[in-house]
Amino acid sequence: MAIRTEDHSDLKKFGNRLWYVMTGKGYTTPRALATSLYDQQLVSVKSKPGKYTRKEDIRKNAISSVEKKIVRHLHADAADDVQGEFLLAYCRHLDCSSDYLLGLTNVTSGDIEVRRICEKTGLSEKAIVHLIDDLERDTQGYIHRCWSSLMESELYLLLPFDYGALYEQYKDTLHFQAYISATEKALSECPPESFGYNFESIKISTYQKGEREHYSAYYGMLHKIAQDVAEQMGQLTKVQSEEDKIMDREFEHALYDAKVRIAIANNETPPKKPASLERKDDEDGFVFNKHYII
Repeated sequence: MAIRTEDHSDLKKFGNRLWYVMTGKGYTTPRALATSLYDQQLVSVKSKPGKYTRKEDIRKNAISSVEKKIVRHLHADAADDVQGEFLLAYCRHLDCSSDYLLGLTNVTSGDIEVRRICEKTGLSEKAIVHLIDDLERDTQGYIHRCWSSLMESELYLLLPFDYGALYEQYKDTLHFQAYISATEKALSECPPESFGYNFESIKISTYQKGEREHYSAYYGMLHKIAQDVAEQMGQLTKVQSEEDKIMDREFEHALYDAKVRIAIANNETPPKKPASLERKDDEDGFVFNKHYII
């Protein structure tokens, strides 16, 4: 059986943890990983003197030797047979911690801070990396402000509980769908004129009713969750617009435009533009909307 088709779900085993991080970095075969480790001089191979003379033959033989060790490691339950050189190479090249490979933590990152935050909050490593990596890209603060708002509100606890209720309704829907399919399958193998066929077919309508009820409740929960999030985002939008004084700035700009139009219509000299409207659009991150004279 090829390694890629084997069951790697048991993460108590060293080999499965190694497989998880190597495939996460795009290595789907031991050969590919062996080639990278050897070419980057992260592992060394002792060749018998005089056996190979051409550089390409020496390289090919060395990669094969590294590949064999990786295959052995991928089938290992524990790290007892893994040389320190290879453990260090895996950590450096695959950007993971030795503690993860050894089964001491479920956080793959070699970054101590990421691991500490994951273990402290219970959030996934991917979630933490998203928050950290997006910090510099989030120049307007939308990402972190949004998530902070949700976590500071009642939705912090409400959403997970609603998700739990949503999942229960979905499970009940699948329960009835399974019984409908199973009953139809059983009836297809039974003579239609038999008593058992007529007796069992009656149950399908009962199952269908249960399916409709739970399916309706499922979408009702989805609608509630969407409404709750929409309301919180709406409140956040209003608060931020008040902090940025959007209405005041837009009003000042609109008032000036109106006075200019009135002055022109009356053949009068337009008023001087207020100094507060002379600021450049990118001076404080605020950009005025385009105004059209009708």
